[in-house]
Amino acid sequence: MKFHTMEPHTRELPPWASKVLENPPAAGHGIHRWIFRSACALRGHRSSTESHQLLRAAAAQCGRMVSDREIADAVRNSRACPQRRTAGSRGLRQMMAMGSKPAGDALTGCWPAPDWTVISAIAQTGAGMGDLAAASPVKPNGEHTADYFLDVLFPGQPLLCLARENPWDARTAPRGKWRNVHLFGLIVPSPMRALTGKRKDGKPSVRCLDNTGPRRFLVVEFDFTGRGGSASEDALILARLAAEVPSRTAPDLCAALLLHLIGMGAPLALAVHSGGKSIHGWFPVHGRAEADLRCFFACACRLGADPATWTACQLVRLPEGTRANGTPQKVLYFNPRMLPAA
Repeated sequence: MKFHTMEPHTRELPPWASKVLENPPAAGHGIHRWIFRSACALRGHRSSTESHQLLRAAAAQCGRMVSDREIADAVRNSRACPQRRTAGSRGLRQMMAMGSKPAGDALTGCWPAPDWTVISAIAQTGAGMGDLAAASPVKPNGEHTADYFLDVLFPGQPLLCLARENPWDARTAPRGKWRNVHLFGLIVPSPMRALTGKRKDGKPSVRCLDNTGPRRFLVVEFDFTGRGGSASEDALILARLAAEVPSRTAPDLCAALLLHLIGMGAPLALAVHSGGKSIHGWFPVHGRAEADLRCFFACACRLGADPATWTACQLVRLPEGTRANGTPQKVLYFNPRMLPAA
């Protein structure tokens, strides 16, 4: 019997959904949030009635009384949460084509504004940096240095453009010429064509579009600061996260959004914590059609991604590099199976 013909109650839950449901926190450590997160995980795999029954049974282990009303509210509210899909064999092209079409202006370079309703719903699933790290197929350790990641991300001797902290410090050199890589903080996520190219004004530059080769990675940066004021959409979401027990931060929200993209089938190869409030997700795109990449990036922008990283020569955070203030840029997630073959 094919999977899609099975009755809802006979389908096996995806491993990630089972993990959420089977691990309720102790009383006083986010039970309400866990109930909603579990309801979101069950959506699409169990009916509302079945979800209610499963949640009631799982909540009995948490150490406090959970009312049927609290569970019913979570099941009802979970309908606003974007449904997570298992990646399976779904590739980047299929993931880009899923859901509604991106705003037409995405094809001209003007990216969609963040959809704060969707972002807020994903925030309410309760995911964070710990979950992103736990989902990593390979757990980064002391052997996974900045030099190691340069070699696996850019094999051979390509020309690479790195900078300490400021764009005007950027230099381009063959991979073998770079020393003390861990002291650098920024890198262009694609090989360069030559040691220098020409800017639009005709002047030579080591880092410009003319000198950037075909895209190897498209980096999606999530960075929520609340700089728009206490009433701004991101500030309100961050305030709710800070009020949780235990509290969550801006990087936790960034991690939740990357987990959502993984669940939708996007092939995340690497996630780097900037050492500040942002997380950079590295997606392999070597050989992909530009139109497909625009559709994918438009989806990411709807989730709050910074449009700046669409520019091929944009500097992004170097995996296991170091910020100017000495803060390390740790790799939270690493899936070498997603690295480009070429």
